[in-house]
Amino acid sequence: MLGTTALSWLHEIPSHPSSNDWVREHLDRLAPGTVAWVHRQSAGRGQRGRKWFSPDGSLTFTIRGDAPMAQASLTGLVAGLAVCEAIDDLLVAAKHRLRTRIKWPNDVYLDDGKLAGILCESAYGSSRPPASGELLPCAVGIGLNLKADFTADLLGQFSASHRRPVSLHTYIPPPSDPRMLLAEIRRYLLEGLGLLRAGGWHHLLERLRSRDWLEGRSISIDDGQRQACGHAIGIDEEGGLLVSPHHGGMTSFQSGLITVHDNLSSPDHREEKADA
Repeated sequence: MLGTTALSWLHEIPSHPSSNDWVREHLDRLAPGTVAWVHRQSAGRGQRGRKWFSPDGSLTFTIRGDAPMAQASLTGLVAGLAVCEAIDDLLVAAKHRLRTRIKWPNDVYLDDGKLAGILCESAYGSSRPPASGELLPCAVGIGLNLKADFTADLLGQFSASHRRPVSLHTYIPPPSDPRMLLAEIRRYLLEGLGLLRAGGWHHLLERLRSRDWLEGRSISIDDGQRQACGHAIGIDEEGGLLVSPHHGGMTSFQSGLITVHDNLSSPDHREEKADA
């Protein structure tokens, strides 16, 4: 049964294994822009089916969107930008000096820590898969650390492959009502997807490049077919990660296993999956 709320676009679900799964289960009854906010998520997942841990104080929700078939792989970047811009509005209002960054292609960072993760999944409902040129229904899942206290015991539940998590409340007071933040992220995402459909990817790309956390960092990347060790130099015109290998030249990756060396004297070999 669908949840009810004073906001027509918002469904609040007390508990569910996954907000993405909830949206996919009810897709035929959900209009684009619908938000499913799961207060307690028990079986969230990240890229490649890895477990997504949702501590108390995290905001876990999924937005039902539509993306052009040919550009569906860009949805995660557009969603990351939406989260960044909504959070930055709060940081600016609080007169905080920090701003969010995007770690290509699906994480939002603040103060070099992971503030949010994004998982975009296609969703057809009971209808046929869309043809080329049509819009692809998608479930844009977002997990955001709003008021999470990461004690030593709690941090021990995170894989060593993940960069340290951070929570917004340790930098600024979060909104008293999370619905305010949900509304702003939703607004920015729908605007971004609308711009994508209208052929405005280059406008979004400029904003993404200005927030690129990986740019200039020493990394290794392996997509299963190719490997490169060098420096990340930016996001290309197709939304891929540009890498300048140590042996010279330039190559682009659409996905891969990234090791960030952090430009330190001894590399930090935390491996972070990055899947477009």
